[in-house]
Amino acid sequence: MKRYILYWTILIICTLSGCAKGGYESYNPPSYEFDGAPRLVISGQVQNELNAALEGIHVAVYGVRAENEKDVSGYNFALTDTAGEYTIIRYRGREMPSSITVVATDLNDVYSAQDEDFEVRYDSVGNGFVTADFVLKAQ
Repeated sequence: MKRYILYWTILIICTLSGCAKGGYESYNPPSYEFDGAPRLVISGQVQNELNAALEGIHVAVYGVRAENEKDVSGYNFALTDTAGEYTIIRYRGREMPSSITVVATDLNDVYSAQDEDFEVRYDSVGNGFVTADFVLKAQ
């Protein structure tokens, strides 16, 4: 009985939201213009010494995190995609740091971890932007 209720609930939601009519085609990717609280956007690419993109590298941001803050994917860490690219978007909070520390770690231990301080650039409404690219060396 519960399965039928779940089935009909999903069917009704899809019908009302337009997903059954292909409403997903009108999806627009998010832009970096935010409403509300200012954000801190950290993005970049991770490569090896041969300029090959590295997939699955753990990239984390420090210097703006609370000591006991839990790891949340996309908020204070990300894994690189097949192009070696990543993006982390978090609320900036009240502080406006001039730099932050970003760490790139290979979870497979093929490449040495690298940490570096990067400059934060601010737009007119207080959003901070960091470009943090890494070139990792084999161990």
